[in-house]
Amino acid sequence: MKQIFEELYSKNLNKAENNIEIDNISGFVFINSYGNCMRRDNLYRALKRLITEFNKEQLKIKSNFQLTYFTCHVLRHTFATRLVEN
Repeated sequence: MKQIFEELYSKNLNKAENNIEIDNISGFVFINSYGNCMRRDNLYRALKRLITEFNKEQLKIKSNFQLTYFTCHVLRHTFATRLVEN
């Protein structure tokens, strides 16, 4: 999954100028083709598409591992949990 996000970040850097800054934070991963932050519904749709494509690839290689659908909010909780654990 990390590789998928890295590819998405790299693709977006080449697609649009990523110079948006919000509260002194820049270098956003999820930007649209205009260089603006993606809307939540578009981000969720892209994440669902990534999970679907991943699961299709897993079926092609006859793997039993499949991802269940998750949201960005779940990722936020996972990050917070891992931060507290370390």
